[in-house]
Amino acid sequence: MTTTIRTLCDEGDYRIPPETSLHEAARIMHGNGKGAVVITEEKNIRGILSERDMVSLLADGANLDDPVIRHASTSVIRVG
Repeated sequence: MTTTIRTLCDEGDYRIPPETSLHEAARIMHGNGKGAVVITEEKNIRGILSERDMVSLLADGANLDDPVIRHASTSVIRVG
């Protein structure tokens, strides 16, 4: 599945704060149908976590109570 920035950032439930648990992030991804969540803090993008990341984390035995920011990709390219 290819997700464009426009598709990810349109209306919908995809933004979450950094302290959100991995479990809650997975629930939001499932509910929004986007396959990813964007971690934001005070209107700034702090990172992104995709379903692919979640699968890897689960395979590695990550704690689902961990804050999402601990496992998110934080080198995000910003475009205007």
